[in-house]
Amino acid sequence: MKRARNELLREALEMITARGYAPVVRNGGKHLKVSWSANGRRHTVTISSTPSARCARIQSRAILRRLLCAGTAAQSLRPPPRIER
Repeated sequence: MKRARNELLREALEMITARGYAPVVRNGGKHLKVSWSANGRRHTVTISSTPSARCARIQSRAILRRLLCAGTAAQSLRPPPRIER
């Protein structure tokens, strides 16, 4: 199960850094906490050390996407405008 945790952590870090934020990882025993600041607000997502459900990756991604969309972070998720030639 350690491999699953590492995959979830890697995906979370990639998603956060892709949006231009600097994530901080803390180990709280059974869970890892990944936090970042966006416009003066601190956001945190918790990743289980032993995800028991097969859909843990899907749930983790959905929660992270919702947090990244909160506030003005939603601007960075919008696709760039199309340039017609």
